[in-house]
Amino acid sequence: AQGDRKAMSAALFSWGNLEAMRGRFDEARQLIAQARSMVEEVALTVWSAGPLTEMSALAELWAGDAAAAERELRWGVRTLQRTGEFAWLPTIAGILAQAIYVQGRYEEADAFVRLGEGIAGSDDTYSQGLLRCVRSKISVREGDVEGALRMAREAVAIAEPTDFLFLQSFVLDGLGEVLHIAGLPEEADAALAGAVRLCAQKGFVVGARQARGRRRKLAL
Repeated sequence: AQGDRKAMSAALFSWGNLEAMRGRFDEARQLIAQARSMVEEVALTVWSAGPLTEMSALAELWAGDAAAAERELRWGVRTLQRTGEFAWLPTIAGILAQAIYVQGRYEEADAFVRLGEGIAGSDDTYSQGLLRCVRSKISVREGDVEGALRMAREAVAIAEPTDFLFLQSFVLDGLGEVLHIAGLPEEADAALAGAVRLCAQKGFVVGARQARGRRRKLAL
């Protein structure tokens, strides 16, 4: 791909996200910065607002900086809306909802889930699973236990037939969180154990560590 800035940027920001999943955040940020520099040189605005923003924001989420992820994702959402690019928008909106959710602003997170739901295609497995997962976590914290459990299980059912290990682990972790809040510790532990297994299979060190932490809390 030498000489093709779009392809090179994709390789770099994908590599950066994988390093972040391994917990190597300095390396991840350096790779993503290189990718961003390439994209900016040729003014690939949608590419920057879509996949580059996705990978960069996820890296910040794995690093524990949800506020930094939120800033990038808000720019991505605004830019995609302005350009009328809706292929990437539901995914970016869903990740933004997750970034806001982990900061405890549930009503605000819900608004971005609704934005994504209104745009995502029925065959967009990533967005559909992601949005249902975040919706379920918001719902259970708002007291809708039945609706939250249904939505969380739908997210797992969407991801399960795929080979998308990250999405599978993400929605299982979400199901575990919902089951825990709903007062079903044994089922929650089983879901989180599944998330740990999938993260280990992927090499997603950070995700496995987080899921193990949730399991330890259940055991207390």
